Amino acid sequence: MNLTSLHPAQCRHQKITRNTGQIMTLLKNLGVPSRMLYVRRLSDNGSFWSRRINHLQVLEQARRLYRQQIVGVHPDKAGGCVERTIQLNGAWDKIEQRFKAHGHELG
Repeated sequence: MNLTSLHPAQCRHQKITRNTGQIMTLLKNLGVPSRMLYVRRLSDNGSFWSRRINHLQVLEQARRLYRQQIVGVHPDKAGGCVERTIQLNGAWDKIEQRFKAHGHELG
């Protein structure tokens, strides 16, 4: 199938669907508890963005965990790790972008 023949809305939907797993991985790697990411009924655990969870609360928790971790690994601190700092900054940037794209921003 020729990709240029797809309707732009279909391409955009495929991109969001593909990134849903990535946002979950980023949040879990940052340490966000699974109980915040899932709902009790399995049928409601489809796309992360359509789940009946408080997305803003998840974003706040992710920011809190990011700040706690970045303080400990920052290269300016004794025993800091440049690689881990880069990983954390990259993960936080991606998380922030995805949430912003779905209408969730911290003030």
